[in-house]
Amino acid sequence: MPNPRDLNWVLGSVGHSLDELSRKSGWKKRAPPHIQSLVINKGTQMPGPGFDSFLAGRDVDYGELDRQQKRLYLNGYWADVFAYPYWRELLSEFDLVMSEDDRSQVIAKAKMRKRRRVVAMVAEKALSTKPSRI
Repeated sequence: MPNPRDLNWVLGSVGHSLDELSRKSGWKKRAPPHIQSLVINKGTQMPGPGFDSFLAGRDVDYGELDRQQKRLYLNGYWADVFAYPYWRELLSEFDLVMSEDDRSQVIAKAKMRKRRRVVAMVAEKALSTKPSRI
């Protein structure tokens, strides 16, 4: 991966794996929604353009929607991701297990790291500016 933030290949692999699982003859559960849709661009707040192909063949031509229509569609789609009842079974199909970490602690740690970065940036800026003369 030339850019460490480039997740295209990883997210595409997740999507293709979910597609393969939904076609598997023993998988009788509802087809899993594409969880990789939750990974969004910081600027656009939307999944990258590679996600469009995973919605091909659905009742709506996602690629033809304008930005506002895509946002509305995604809000419903994300609700399906969160409501999907078979995530544990899906994980076991890939020999994975659900994390037992307390999510509130994980979220709190992430917020603390972000606060530390902001404080460090502010301190760095304050130290790099020249004092004004009165």
